[in-house]
Amino acid sequence: EDVLPFTLVKYSPTRTTRVNSTGLSRRGFSAAQIATIDHAVSRILDGGGDLERLVVALLAEESSEHVMQLARFVAESRRGIAPRPLPAGGRS
Repeated sequence: EDVLPFTLVKYSPTRTTRVNSTGLSRRGFSAAQIATIDHAVSRILDGGGDLERLVVALLAEESSEHVMQLARFVAESRRGIAPRPLPAGGRS
């Protein structure tokens, strides 16, 4: 599975944990940019199975450079996106 840009993951199995807000801030991203990225990442991870439709919806809502980068990444992914961690007691 592919790991979304701007995110942190844990392994075995690979799961996306959150947006790397500390790293983004250190690289000069504003709080508004980080919030926009966080919203887009949440939409992607919580959006269900139809990623193509989700990409179109994301781009209709927000056309920032970083959301476009996320949308392109999702659209070009052939292996799927690393999901969020399972709830406690969940099974993969």
